[in-house]
Amino acid sequence: MDKLKTLRHDNTEELADKLGEELLAYLNSSLKTQAHQLAVKIARSQRYMNKAEACKYCGITNNTFDKWLALGLQRIHIDGIIRFDKQDLDSFMKEHKRII
Repeated sequence: MDKLKTLRHDNTEELADKLGEELLAYLNSSLKTQAHQLAVKIARSQRYMNKAEACKYCGITNNTFDKWLALGLQRIHIDGIIRFDKQDLDSFMKEHKRII
């Protein structure tokens, strides 16, 4: 009988540990998702963005953004600072919109 109680106790602790690990993983994933969504929301709320913000706004990588620049995406360059206009990004995407 004591062995049965010990087994149940050990299984309960093991189950609690596993549930704790799964809960932490879920919360971590959820927080990352929320942080990303907030960053995108902030980027979309401002008109002028730096390159990283513009990449997030468009949902593309830095390398893809560089390709878009080579294709003629406009940028604002003032005294060594580069910014991208949200309206220019939207126009660029509309200009390249195609049915596939």
